[in-house]
Amino acid sequence: MIRKLIGTIVIIGLVVVGVIWAVNWRLQNKVDFKALAEQVDKISGAGKVITDAVANEVGQPGMVDHIRGNKDAKVILVEYADMQCAGCAMLAPKMSAIVEDYGDEIGVVFRHFPVQGHPNARAAAVAIEAAGKQGKFFEMLDVMFANQATWSSLSTDKRTGEFQRLAEVAGVPDIAKWREEYAKSGQFDVKIRFDQALGNLQGVDETPTVFLNGEKLSREVAANEDKIREAIDAALAK
Repeated sequence: MIRKLIGTIVIIGLVVVGVIWAVNWRLQNKVDFKALAEQVDKISGAGKVITDAVANEVGQPGMVDHIRGNKDAKVILVEYADMQCAGCAMLAPKMSAIVEDYGDEIGVVFRHFPVQGHPNARAAAVAIEAAGKQGKFFEMLDVMFANQATWSSLSTDKRTGEFQRLAEVAGVPDIAKWREEYAKSGQFDVKIRFDQALGNLQGVDETPTVFLNGEKLSREVAANEDKIREAIDAALAK
């Protein structure tokens, strides 16, 4: 009798979880990401930071940009990156150094652009977003890029443990909470898919792609820290 009761409770629990997942999936897939990207781009303009005000105006408060530096700066850099992209990992410390050196003179936005063929890229983006819930988005971003080789080829059942280890390294204060947020990956899917839609709208076709005040930097410039700095200095001098 007790076993039957336990079995019934388990089945009911699974059904409830399934219903919640289905509702969340429908809500996420009701969003027309292309139309949303176009609407946001009209409001904010290419090269502008997506602020709380812009996100709230389109009814998507989760669309706010992740930014280091000054969101109101004269120079705004926007990077589209895939967490499993080797070139993006190479660019990451250069961007960190640039932000540190220029301070409030610039703002540097990070947007997700996971590409096909990188099976762990989206999960890595979720891991970073989950850390962002505790104010550690960029700390986790830097640690994940620095340790890309340790997780990029892991199987689905092993990558979560490595992501958790890196969350600890990044200083995420409540790891149990991070695990809980990471497990609810659907909550971050809208943000990730929106970033991709906005990138597509702006002509992103590879990672990393970097824009400076709405102007796409060439691959040669984006791969060279000195040339990025030259472009920043020229824009600041205008």
